[in-house]
Amino acid sequence: MLIDRGLVAYEDLVTKYWPEFGQNDKEEITIETLLSHQGGLAYVDKMIEEADIRDWRRMSKIFEDQKPNWTPGQEVAYHAMTFGWLIDQLIRRIDPGKRSLSQFFKEEIAEPHNLDLVIGAPLELEHRIARLAWTPKFLAARELIQYPTLLKMFWNGAFMPINLRNRMFRNVQQNIAWMGSSATIFNNPDIRSLDIPSATGMGTARSLAKLHALIVEGKLLKAEILEQLFSDPIVLNQMDSVLLSNVSFGKGFFYTKNSQGQWLIGHPGLGGQNVKMDLANEVAFAYLCNGLKVGHSDLTVTFIRLQNALYECLRENNLLKEIPDEKIEQSSRTVEGKNNLEVTSSKNPQQTAPMQLEDDTILASDT
Repeated sequence: MLIDRGLVAYEDLVTKYWPEFGQNDKEEITIETLLSHQGGLAYVDKMIEEADIRDWRRMSKIFEDQKPNWTPGQEVAYHAMTFGWLIDQLIRRIDPGKRSLSQFFKEEIAEPHNLDLVIGAPLELEHRIARLAWTPKFLAARELIQYPTLLKMFWNGAFMPINLRNRMFRNVQQNIAWMGSSATIFNNPDIRSLDIPSATGMGTARSLAKLHALIVEGKLLKAEILEQLFSDPIVLNQMDSVLLSNVSFGKGFFYTKNSQGQWLIGHPGLGGQNVKMDLANEVAFAYLCNGLKVGHSDLTVTFIRLQNALYECLRENNLLKEIPDEKIEQSSRTVEGKNNLEVTSSKNPQQTAPMQLEDDTILASDT
């Protein structure tokens, strides 16, 4: 949105807005480099305390002092935790109101569009937040057996102790030791209240899908920005040193393709969470779960069922565009996964195609 308003450009150097960031060989890093996970800041060396997270100036100093993990632009590695903090630092400097990422999101997006989404949950929402739990072992084994690619990723992570993934995880665990190593730490209200944009975003599947539908509809971004988003990604099918799989990144999103060969852009989350935008077919859909799966990114059994059911609904109702369509139109459909899948065309609001699903995809906590 800041780019849409002409306040910043993808090709700008980070130091244009954050001069102190240029220390320790970071002076050539651009906004686009950070957004495509090529900035070399997948982890930090300095100990991060809870007090640091609660003070953005202390977090700023940590990143200013950090030397890149590798030469920026020469390697791709998912900035799992650091991405959100880095974007927060940029927004604080670029936004005329000097707001944090969470405050900007609340005031510019969530409240105006009545979205049930927050970054850092206040205590008054605690009664609505679902507890996280890992999936039973037999279901985890089923996912690994069904998807050899996923099994290979786990094998590499276990038996390649020198790779960047293990280095990154080790540093995160050591530097934020008070958080522990299990995702269920986010069942702690004190942790959920922290401003960790990469980890403490919470809300419902309906609102997450609606948020991305607003993008597809052109209600948050102009047509020319949408065209840039849905053009070819910056990083195309390259090996990610953290995820240990080939990925496509661009402008803050993960890029995949649907069965028609059209770009889907969105973002996965820990435990199987996922959200996608399909501009060609004018649809946005989200899957959220508090039962954490072992499947990574699109390799999650329940998410695959949801996506397959969605496109089957579109096809059965003659709503699926069989060939890529670059035209941007001001219409979309929003899909929420509950106990069924419902697709509604904005061209004919009465035309729906419900389909029963096995898994509940309503979520209150997305980590």
